[in-house]
Amino acid sequence: LVPLEGVYCTEDIADDMLTVFENGLGKGAETGWENLDQLCTFELGRLCVVTGIPGCGKSEFVDELILRLNLRHHWKVAFFSPENMPLHYHMMKLAEKLTGQIFRKGVLSTVQYDEVNQFLSQNVVSILPKEDYTAQNILDKAQQLVYRRGVNILAIDPCNALEHRIPAGQTETQYMNTFLDQLKRFAIRNRCLVIFVAHPHMMHCDPTTNRTALPDFYTISG
Repeated sequence: LVPLEGVYCTEDIADDMLTVFENGLGKGAETGWENLDQLCTFELGRLCVVTGIPGCGKSEFVDELILRLNLRHHWKVAFFSPENMPLHYHMMKLAEKLTGQIFRKGVLSTVQYDEVNQFLSQNVVSILPKEDYTAQNILDKAQQLVYRRGVNILAIDPCNALEHRIPAGQTETQYMNTFLDQLKRFAIRNRCLVIFVAHPHMMHCDPTTNRTALPDFYTISG
């Protein structure tokens, strides 16, 4: 019989089965943040959703996380982060995280300036189309970067920076399910870690602490 495309049995994944049998699943990629690494490690082919209250530092956390994964595991990144504009401002923030120093003449030497610019040029690229901010266009460009530059991480920061075109007759929930499935398929097909920053749609006060309650996945917008 002609083999059926897209259908597998254990014989087709024998090497993977043996590896899991002998070694277990193993840990994912660590960040060097010991308290985070005890709770969460990262793998390629996954979708990671990041949320938090406004102004808590979601973008700063994601930038630091990505640089740590790059430095420890050589995972190159493509950012779609139009809120981090102008572009040189975002690159300056990344440079300061890499060097631990203010990105300014007299603080960094000329050699350090050249080294950090070369590092960023080799490991970081930004997707900033002139007009088309649809998810499909961003993912198409990201896929080209996987082949051209060996990108392993796609960071979308934030969700509402994308142009969401909800088809007529489809609810927001139905659309978001399709959109998240699209991101998951991209991650699996291209062996990328997709990091997706989303804002909460409502903020509640925790009556026990009188502070803003921590958001969870049920309070993310959309």
